[in-house]
Amino acid sequence: MPNAISNKEQVAYIAESSWGTTPATPTGRIVRYNSLTDTASYNTTKSAEITNSREVADLIYTSAAGGLQINSELSYDTQFEDWIAALLASTWSTNVVKIGTTRTSFSFERAFPDITQYQKYLGAVPTKMSFGISTGNVITCNTTFQSKFPTMSGTTVWSGTTAAGVNTVMTPLDSIQVMQEGGAGSMSGVTDFSMELTNNVVSLDQLSSVDPADLALANFDAQGTFSLYFADSTYYTKYANRTATSLAFTLGGAAAKKYAFSFAKVKLTALGIPNPGMNKPLVQKYSWVAYKDATDTTIKVTRTP
Repeated sequence: MPNAISNKEQVAYIAESSWGTTPATPTGRIVRYNSLTDTASYNTTKSAEITNSREVADLIYTSAAGGLQINSELSYDTQFEDWIAALLASTWSTNVVKIGTTRTSFSFERAFPDITQYQKYLGAVPTKMSFGISTGNVITCNTTFQSKFPTMSGTTVWSGTTAAGVNTVMTPLDSIQVMQEGGAGSMSGVTDFSMELTNNVVSLDQLSSVDPADLALANFDAQGTFSLYFADSTYYTKYANRTATSLAFTLGGAAAKKYAFSFAKVKLTALGIPNPGMNKPLVQKYSWVAYKDATDTTIKVTRTP
């Protein structure tokens, strides 16, 4: 009897026709990813019933939640564009997407062909995308989804699949085109930066069902960090004075196949300038939080095909 191994697994997704409903005769798009975490879980409570044997009488299931986290190396790819737009509850318009209020959900399927099993996640709503950029590492994008509780079956949901993208994985040497603070110039001596985009979701739990009645959109948060060599007091002064600024990062190719992330209103919220010991450079690290500007645009993402 064979056992499933990681190399054989294939993950695909499709936008749903309505929350929790996979379109008829669906064609799934295959996902590029490095690893995946199944975050589905049951919550249990030990029975408080008194037993004269001093033992727990039962373990009672009280609620359930579904979800998964997909960890990927960032490339210029349709899957990231689909998930960014859904996270922002919006759609791409002339290669630009901003914050919106229209929810998009997905159906995911994990295929285990070596044991002919298929795990389905319906009603998957993106709740977080975390981008990590640092020296010596590929650029990563980890995406978390909240969904209905997954099911397992011996048949696939797909009528067919679309192949995954083939564009080059982004690197910290060739794929960082813009790192800008304050709307002009370029940040120098940057050693790492991150972006964490969170789509808060309200689960409308209900009696007599392991699945919620719905997943409703709540507020959107954008925050992150950046580190750079300690050359002067520019950023310290902005942090100390609580000065509003802006941040912009462009990742991808020099002329095309790139994504520009723009945060029009930002404040620096934490600072650290540790001394790591002898013969080391001093690096200052800041945390930042973005918020809406006059046009209600916490974030704007522009793609260049």
